[in-house]
Amino acid sequence: MSRMRIIDKIEIKYFRSVYTLSLSHTNDINVFLGENDTGKSNLLKALNLFFNNETELSTSFDFVGDLSRLREKEARAAKGRASIWIKVTFNNFNNWSSLPKRFTITRSWNSLIDDERAGVRNASERLIASINDSTVDMADRIREGLGFESSIQVPDNLKELFEALDFSTGFASFTIPLQKRGDGIQARHIPFILDFISRHSRKDHIWAYQPVDEVFPGRSRHGLI
Repeated sequence: MSRMRIIDKIEIKYFRSVYTLSLSHTNDINVFLGENDTGKSNLLKALNLFFNNETELSTSFDFVGDLSRLREKEARAAKGRASIWIKVTFNNFNNWSSLPKRFTITRSWNSLIDDERAGVRNASERLIASINDSTVDMADRIREGLGFESSIQVPDNLKELFEALDFSTGFASFTIPLQKRGDGIQARHIPFILDFISRHSRKDHIWAYQPVDEVFPGRSRHGLI
């Protein structure tokens, strides 16, 4: 069976941890190697956004949540519009006569950066401070074990606030929701959360936790019984 190089080049700007990325001369099979939380998954999520209008399966695109934190900071300082754009250069693998040998499609998403979400966060500061005060020992253990700050974060709108709370983690000089970090970083929070629950519960708990990538290298998943 003959192979076809469908995509020749991928360019991404301002998507999550990717400020700018250019991947040239791709092949029919491509392997991405790197440590946890270095952006491997975000490349795939950007392509999913490009082709399917969502970052993950059944997960709606959220412009502010998926915008690079550095680009958001720049846009706020300039009081202007920010954008996320993804450009894919395709090979004319079917030799369509109406297209050149290579052609490019660019998709972009734009929005003014305002302080509406900041207002929700400010209104919830007292609640979040209270929650973080009660979980300070868990945050201390996470900082000691993982080497960066990780505290409870208020979601960006009130509907989400009452559905779930998230972790806000330190990355460079920015705070990033834990759900936007790599799978390996997310999994490494689980033992600290289980430890906190066991030490603040009147019930006895028995957990078995095994990161799957220790058994099957290269799989960023975890098991919990």
